[in-house]
Amino acid sequence: MKLVVAALLCFGLAACSRTLFESLPAADTRSCDARWVGTWRMDLQDAQESAHSNDSMHAVIHEGCSRIDYFENGVEQQRFSTALHAARIAGFDVVAVELFDDEGESLFAEHEGYPFVYLRLATKRDRIELHLVDDEAVSRMLRTGEIEGMALDLPRDRRSPRNRHGFVQNVVKGDTSAMAKLVLRPDMFTADAAIVLTRVDSIPKSDDDVDTSDAP
Repeated sequence: MKLVVAALLCFGLAACSRTLFESLPAADTRSCDARWVGTWRMDLQDAQESAHSNDSMHAVIHEGCSRIDYFENGVEQQRFSTALHAARIAGFDVVAVELFDDEGESLFAEHEGYPFVYLRLATKRDRIELHLVDDEAVSRMLRTGEIEGMALDLPRDRRSPRNRHGFVQNVVKGDTSAMAKLVLRPDMFTADAAIVLTRVDSIPKSDDDVDTSDAP
């Protein structure tokens, strides 16, 4: 499945699952961290690395974290208007992300009332480690009734580039108090970083953009 970058470069990454949340993870949040603004090389880790081992992936996070541009092999693929809600929780930045299309409509409009995806960030100078929500763990919590919401199994659709193999979408219900407790669970986020961002000065050009006019 082709990489789709979102939620500060992570939503839907090489996986057939997604988790949406009803509320913010904290009452007091900030909209951006100046350390996140800039141009970044994206390196996928572990199982996700093999699917894109030949791809050069970069992202530009704009001032105020209001927009993210995603580049693959030097070519811009997608732009996302974003609204970030970050809180410092247990030594990490937990970020609730809203994503919007060019017309300002939520990309998660099919589940109105569940506008957020969550990430956990560890920022280390010119490096950011991104931990995704463990969708499988959340699905288990929903199915056993540990948390409120629904785990939806969407049938396979071979015509859809995202849903060729079936799709699981979790929607987690609860107020901010409930979400604040949930993000403290050790099984809520992936134990290891799923993506590592490294700050770079610029994005390498694609082969198609290389000037070959003087080539023999």
